[in-house]
Amino acid sequence: MTKRFALLFAAMFLACIGNAADVKNANPQGERAPATNFASATAWKWMYFVAVTNKKPSDIDLSQELMSGLLSSVNARSAIYTGAAIEPQYLINAKGTTAWIAMFASIAMTNKSLLTSLGKGPGYAWVAPAWMNQAFGNHVNWPQKMLRSHDLELKGYKMVAIPFVVPDNGAALKNMLQSAKAPDGSVEVFGFHEFDESNPEALLVEHEKIAAFIKGGRSLKR
Repeated sequence: MTKRFALLFAAMFLACIGNAADVKNANPQGERAPATNFASATAWKWMYFVAVTNKKPSDIDLSQELMSGLLSSVNARSAIYTGAAIEPQYLINAKGTTAWIAMFASIAMTNKSLLTSLGKGPGYAWVAPAWMNQAFGNHVNWPQKMLRSHDLELKGYKMVAIPFVVPDNGAALKNMLQSAKAPDGSVEVFGFHEFDESNPEALLVEHEKIAAFIKGGRSLKR
């Protein structure tokens, strides 16, 4: 992460700051021994920022500079990342592939040696939002009963996840103490969590918490 990116993030993304919801940034799998074989998907952690947007999610195209600054702010010094924001129900496509596996595979297939470099860090690998939106955004692979049990509706807004992948190399991520709003006001990020494949419903729960927080009186207009 260069000083230029850090300064750009400070000037742009954190230009609009608000109170974050009373929700902890989370790593559901707890402490783990650092991985070493970064060519394996098991050596990576599937993370996501919880956010809301007033735009059509498929139209969101956050820049590399903006996203690398946001990642740096939570101490993610090495990551596979994107500027796409995906509604929770679309994070698993028709083939049963998650957005995180797709991001990892896109690097593994095109530049496998980069995985080792990223695993040792620091560094970032970009996955184009257009590619992510084409692969995810049309198919719902969650049980309808499960989706209906979580209220993710917000008048005038959409709940979205911004997925990213970090090496499981022992580097700890830093909690977001405040929400961060994009300069144009289109996206507001409230925190990050790890996607737990053994408990995928937890992702819906985290988005529902933010929706409930906003409905409880937190204004998104500043």
